[in-house]
Amino acid sequence: MQIVGNGAYQAVFLMDSMGEPILPPELQVPTSGYPYASYARDLSADGSVVVGETGRQNSPGSVHAYAWSVDQGFRFLRTSESAYFGSFAAGVSGDGTVVVGSDELATDLSLEAIVWTEARGMLSLRSFLADEYGLQIGGWNYFQPTDISSDASTIVGIGINPQGNYEGWVLSLRAKCTDGIDNDGNGLVDLADPTCLDRLDAHEGPACNDGIDNDSDGLADFPADPGCRNAAFNVENPACDDGVDNDGDGKKDLLDPECYSASDRSERLDCSDGVDNDGDGLTDTADSGCFNGGWPYEDPECSDRADNDGDGKIDWDGAGLGSPDPQCTAPYGFTEKLPTGGCGLGAELVGVLVLLRRVKRVRSGDA
Repeated sequence: MQIVGNGAYQAVFLMDSMGEPILPPELQVPTSGYPYASYARDLSADGSVVVGETGRQNSPGSVHAYAWSVDQGFRFLRTSESAYFGSFAAGVSGDGTVVVGSDELATDLSLEAIVWTEARGMLSLRSFLADEYGLQIGGWNYFQPTDISSDASTIVGIGINPQGNYEGWVLSLRAKCTDGIDNDGNGLVDLADPTCLDRLDAHEGPACNDGIDNDSDGLADFPADPGCRNAAFNVENPACDDGVDNDGDGKKDLLDPECYSASDRSERLDCSDGVDNDGDGLTDTADSGCFNGGWPYEDPECSDRADNDGDGKIDWDGAGLGSPDPQCTAPYGFTEKLPTGGCGLGAELVGVLVLLRRVKRVRSGDA
């Protein structure tokens, strides 16, 4: 038997037939000093994982989401807190591999949705949905999950809708890695396929390298589909190639001055939109991929963990996957490709060109 609950400001785990409370030392509340608290919020259906949060009460930045299991013990779910003041776990999937909750943003202490998996770590839910499913959650504030279904196919939560009212929401995901079908024809189905990272994976293999026209525009994969930045890209129709005015400014896709290319995941400039677009825990100019607030990407080619020019070298630092690309001298570099004219553009000049292009589009749209 395994029961999870909360005592007086302290999580309580009852894990045997005798009903004896067993509490990891990391969740034990000090008896003196600052008022600490630890909470158990959810238990996986198989009884293997407990999630919640622990830390000092009424103190921004001191409360952090955790997962605890018999096999792996206690773990904080976020490895980097530089852009966040705190995190909270709300629900866990039946097998304990997917957790949803909220982050407290350092900029304004507002809460923003997060999702955590064993394979990916903690990500912004908004950014994940945009990258993996091409789904934009625009106009919602305080977008917070409250639970996730056992099979991780449904997430529910609350938030303030675009009309300014509190409203519940239901998100149904159609992940190719849990549909019981061998979508890429390699003889392996769902999580048995090594191209499936986790239960939330929308594709058995990246959408831009699966031989399928995922967005039904008559073009499949990289480099044929302009929505694919590279072969590792997980969506063929990001925000700047989906036919939708995602930011409500009356312009859509490449007619929007803040779309630098069809493969942009946001119709707002990544480096000034208040969103962690690449899910690395850093937002806007706090992200090393941003040269300044006018930069269109938080993860340009020199920091996107992909070999964009096929030379066997990756990013400005190798991304822990190989050797650095010599064409990348900084994480905010736009391209890994060798300049054709023998002279490349400096980061400052590229930034100016981005802004000039933006002004040109604005004027064209107003004409």
